[in-house]
Amino acid sequence: MPSTIVTTSWDDGHHIDLRLAERLAASALKGTFYVALNHPGQKDIDDDEIRALRAMGMEIGSHTLTHRCLAGRPAEEVRHELKESKARLEDIVGAPVIALSYPEGAFTAVACSALAETGYELGRTTMAFHTAAVFEPARMPISVDFRRASRIALARHALRDANIAGLADWLRLARLEADPLRLGTLLFDAALARGGIFHVNARSWEIDGDLLWDDLAALLSYIANRPGVRYLTNSEVLAFISPGATPGRATDA
Repeated sequence: MPSTIVTTSWDDGHHIDLRLAERLAASALKGTFYVALNHPGQKDIDDDEIRALRAMGMEIGSHTLTHRCLAGRPAEEVRHELKESKARLEDIVGAPVIALSYPEGAFTAVACSALAETGYELGRTTMAFHTAAVFEPARMPISVDFRRASRIALARHALRDANIAGLADWLRLARLEADPLRLGTLLFDAALARGGIFHVNARSWEIDGDLLWDDLAALLSYIANRPGVRYLTNSEVLAFISPGATPGRATDA
């Protein structure tokens, strides 16, 4: 097992994903692009663009069919969201789709169960501040959500997911840093020094709207081309993780 892994993930599905993928590829980085095919608000990517992402070496994952939060929805409806999205994306890219990103990061007990029932091998959450190479495949955490957010907003999100271990690492490793570039470099340094997984997550349309391209370019330059570091898609990480549960809980909501 390599001492350090870098992976990235990008949600929703938007034509700006292509610009983002070009930047990743230029730095020899990989990403998993999670597409919601019927996203009512932000989805703006066509089939050819999805295929272009895959041709650039990126992984295509599901963000469900409609991007509706899975919390509180009947099990049959959740399974339909996952199964139909998987089938349609596989038809577009001509390859298996085995990774799912939970809309709004809501990894309920029903959604986690439906994951395996519908043929997925990985469920990515938005539990932040994690760098350890130990997690439950149905609840993959991230290190940094690359967006502008206050300390209060970040803390509230962590508490929603019972991400107490993440909060402790945020304090211990990054002194509650909220700036995405500084937070990213601090957590990458921790993964590099101690071994583990550094995982950047964001949405290309949000990076564009918040004018974060320069900051993102700085982070990508900082983490790229490091000796001994392996750069993988989300699903490729599964071959290198240690068995164990991610701190945090799947609710029954």
